[in-house]
Amino acid sequence: KRLSIIKSCVKELRTFFPDTIPVLVTKEEDANKIIELINKIEFGAVQLHYSKSEDQISKLRGIFGDQIKIFQVITMDQNFQLNSDADLTILDKSFLGGTGKQIDLSSLTSFLDKISSNKILLAGGGSMNNIHDYSHLKISGFDIQSSVKGVSVGKFQNTDYNRMLDTAKILGYTVSDQDRQVGFAIQDILQNNSNLL
Repeated sequence: KRLSIIKSCVKELRTFFPDTIPVLVTKEEDANKIIELINKIEFGAVQLHYSKSEDQISKLRGIFGDQIKIFQVITMDQNFQLNSDADLTILDKSFLGGTGKQIDLSSLTSFLDKISSNKILLAGGGSMNNIHDYSHLKISGFDIQSSVKGVSVGKFQNTDYNRMLDTAKILGYTVSDQDRQVGFAIQDILQNNSNLL
């Protein structure tokens, strides 16, 4: 039932916002299950949120070619190899994700110098209160998901659109009325779902 709900949400989102790219954010390590989900739900991208994802990335790229975007998640604490088949590498504080825990700036700078890639998206505690501290880094952008969650507590948490706009303004973006597009995530907020998506 959950998959059919997600599929209908993705379909509706594409109807109203045809340029939207639905992303499967998953801790699933079985490449065949990931392929099945991508095909069933018609995701346009996948974010592999675990260490040692190189083989899965290569298999997904071999199956889908350039039809989907592939995001590799890494942390500074792991031994990893950047996969050239990944479209983007997300550097996060941990594989849990969405914790709001900040990556230390001094260790981050030396880490980025070592990996020499310009396809890095920085996650790990970036918010409108501190994102300017990271703006000088050689990265492609920021993942600010945890900092733009609404303040409601419970089963569902929504994106606080004003927080998102404020953060965008700090980064120098201007938003016009026609840019007011909506994004949403369907996720297990507590990340304790035994049925991985």
